[in-house]
Amino acid sequence: MTNKKNLVVVGNGMVGHKFLELMVQKDVSKQWNLVTFCEEPRVAYDRVNLSGYFSGKTAGDLTLVEPGYYQENNVEIHIGDRVVAIDRDRQKVISANGIEINYDKLVLATGSYPFVPPIKGNDSLGTFVYRTIEDLENMEAWGKQSQVGVVVGGGLLGLECANALKSMGLETHVVEFAPRLMPVQIDETGGEVLKEKIQALGVQVHTSKSTTNIVSANGKLVKMEFADGGELATDMIVFSAGIRPRDNLARESGLTLGERDGIVVNEHCLTSDRNIYAIGECALYHNQIFGLVAPGYRMAEVASDSITQAGSRTFEGADMSTKLKLLGVDVASFGDNFGRTPGAKELALTDAINGTYKKLVLSEDGKLLLGGILIGDASAYGNLLQLVQNQITLPPHPEDLLVSPREGSTAPLLGVDNLPDTAQICSCNNVSKMDLCNAISDGVMDLGALKKSTKAGTGCGGCVPLVTDIFKTELKKAGTVKSCVGSTWCRFGVDDSTGLAIEVEERYRGLRSPHKLKSAVSGCTRECAEAQSKDFGIIATENGWNLYVCGNGGMNPQHAVLLATDIDKATLIKYIDRFLMFYIRTADKLQRTSVWFSKLEGGLDYLKSVVIDDSLGICDELETQMQQLVDTYQCEWKAIFRLGETESVYALSNYDPFSKAYVLSRGLVGDRQGIIKVAAPIYKQNINLATGEYLDDPEIKIPTYPVRVVNGEVQLGN
Repeated sequence: MTNKKNLVVVGNGMVGHKFLELMVQKDVSKQWNLVTFCEEPRVAYDRVNLSGYFSGKTAGDLTLVEPGYYQENNVEIHIGDRVVAIDRDRQKVISANGIEINYDKLVLATGSYPFVPPIKGNDSLGTFVYRTIEDLENMEAWGKQSQVGVVVGGGLLGLECANALKSMGLETHVVEFAPRLMPVQIDETGGEVLKEKIQALGVQVHTSKSTTNIVSANGKLVKMEFADGGELATDMIVFSAGIRPRDNLARESGLTLGERDGIVVNEHCLTSDRNIYAIGECALYHNQIFGLVAPGYRMAEVASDSITQAGSRTFEGADMSTKLKLLGVDVASFGDNFGRTPGAKELALTDAINGTYKKLVLSEDGKLLLGGILIGDASAYGNLLQLVQNQITLPPHPEDLLVSPREGSTAPLLGVDNLPDTAQICSCNNVSKMDLCNAISDGVMDLGALKKSTKAGTGCGGCVPLVTDIFKTELKKAGTVKSCVGSTWCRFGVDDSTGLAIEVEERYRGLRSPHKLKSAVSGCTRECAEAQSKDFGIIATENGWNLYVCGNGGMNPQHAVLLATDIDKATLIKYIDRFLMFYIRTADKLQRTSVWFSKLEGGLDYLKSVVIDDSLGICDELETQMQQLVDTYQCEWKAIFRLGETESVYALSNYDPFSKAYVLSRGLVGDRQGIIKVAAPIYKQNINLATGEYLDDPEIKIPTYPVRVVNGEVQLGN
C-alpha cells in the first residue's frame, strides 16, 4: 500500500533481529514496510555462543531466525548485501548491489568490528579475527595444517577463542598486553587465580606482552616478537583484542560521533538526525559503548517504542554484569566489581586448594552488596546479582555469602522466595520473576517450555540457574504432592518425578477424604521425596513405577507398604484411583490411611486382592466414581470469592520492612475497630489495607496501589 511508511534496518545481527521481532510483535504491518540488509550470507545467529561451533554446533543450530519467519511476517530481507551509503537529504539508503530504498525511519544496527592492533605483519597469511561464522570456518581450515595457535587478547572473547583453538587440537597460547587476564572484569588477584586455572588446562598465558612484529617465511607464519625481546613460535594467530563500533556509514553521512568513535544517541536511541536511530554496539550513550547483548536488546525495545509511539521506555545505560564459562572455568563479575563507590569495603576469599576466588564489595555501613567477582565457582552469581539489583539488606554476617552452606544449613537471603516480583531475572530479554511465575501458573510445566515462552535464558545463558530455581520452587508450591527433581535435573533420576507429581496433584485436587492425604513422587530409589512415608507414594524404577500406600510421618511415623511394583503409568493411576476410593468408602471419619490399614482384616494381601485382583468385583465402580470426581472438579476458592462491583479489594506491597522479607501475602486479614487490616506473619504488626499504615506505628507506611473489580475481574492500576 502506498500510504505505508518504510522502516529500514541496516544490519541483521542479534540486535537488529531483536528489533524486527519487536516490531512484528507490535503488529505494525499496516503502518510500516519492514526492510533489512544483512551483510553476511546468512540471517541472524547467536554470536554469544559462537564458540559452540567448535563443539559440534552447526550454523543452523546457531540461527536465531525460524525458517520462513521473515517471509511470513512481511519482512523484506536482502541477504549478502550491505548498505554502503546513506543519503540523508533524500532519506535513501544505497546498497553494494545497487539497491536504493527510501526510508521514513532508519535504524542502524551495524554492530562492531574486531580491533586488530597496528602490528607489523598483522595481515600475514595465517592471521585471523574471531567474529563471524565465516571467520570460524577459515580458522578451522587453517588449523588443520597448524601446530601452534596464539590468541592476541586475554579478554572475554580472547579466552573463548583460546578454547576454540584448544578444541582444534592446537598448542594454545594467550598473549595479553595488560598485566592480567580480563582486566575490565576482574582484579589482580582474580586474574592470577584465573591464569593458574587456565594454565592447568594446558593453555599458556603471557601477560604484559607487547607484540612488535609478526614474522613470516615462505608464506607461512614463523613467530611473534615482543617489545621485551622475547619471541613465541607459532603458525596461526587470531586477533581478539576488543571491538570497535562500526560507524563508517554514520561518519560518511554526517551524523554526530563520539570523540573515540561510536554513533551518539539520546535516551530514545535517536541520533543527531531525528529520523535515524542507532542500537547495539555501534551506538554511543553517555560516552559508553555497551558490548553485551542485553543492553543491545534494551536499545531495540526503546527504539521500537519510540518509532511506534507505543511505550515510554528510555535507555539509561545498562548493567554490564556478566557470567561465563571460559575454558571450563566459571568467571563472573557484577555491579561495582572494583569498589569505586566512596567508602566501599571489600570481603575476599581465595581458596588455593580448590582454585577459587570470591570478592564482595559492600557499602560503607556493610548493609548492602554493591558488586563482586567470582572465579572458579560462580554458582551464587544469580542470587548475588539480585542482592545488588534489588538493594536487599545483607545478613548480619555477610562473609557467610562467600562460602557454600554446610550440610543442614541454608545460605542467608539467597532463596528465590526472597526476591521481589519485579526482580529482573533475565537481563538479555528483560524477564522478571513475575513473568516467570505467571507463565508457570498459566500452565507451563517444562523448563524448556518456560524458556521458550518467556525468552528467559535464551540470550547469554547466565540466568539459567536462577530461572531453574524459580521454576522448581514455583512447581513445589503448586500443591501437596511432594517431588524430587527427577530425571530432568538429577543424574540419578530414572524418570520424570516432577511431571508425574503435577499430574497426580491435578487429578486428585479437591478430593474429599476421611483424613488429609499426603503424597510424594521420587525419581529413583534414593528416595529424596520420602514417598514411603506418605498416604500413597510413588518411586520410579528402571522398569516403571512402584506404588506404596498407607504410610505417614509425624509423631508416630509408619512406613508405607509396597502395593505394586514396576507398573506403567496408566496402571499406576488406575491402582491409585481404586485404592483411594476404597479407603474413602470404608474408613472412619478422621481416620488416617495408616490407622485404617492397621485395622484392615487380611492386611496387605487383602488390600492387593481388592485393588489389583478385583476380588470384590467393585473396581469398575471405584474407577467410575473417581473419574466423576475428577471430571466435576471446581475450585472452591473461585466459588467463594465471586467478586461483585461493590466488593472491597485492596492491593499493597508484599514487603514487610520489619522482617525485611516479602511475606505480607501470607498474613491474616481481619478487622480492628472497623479498620480492615492484615497481620504480618513474622512480627505480627497490623497494617491498614487501605492506606498501608502500620496501626501500631503510623509513621511506618508501605505502598498501596489503586485496584478495582470489573465484571468479576480484579484490575490493578488506574
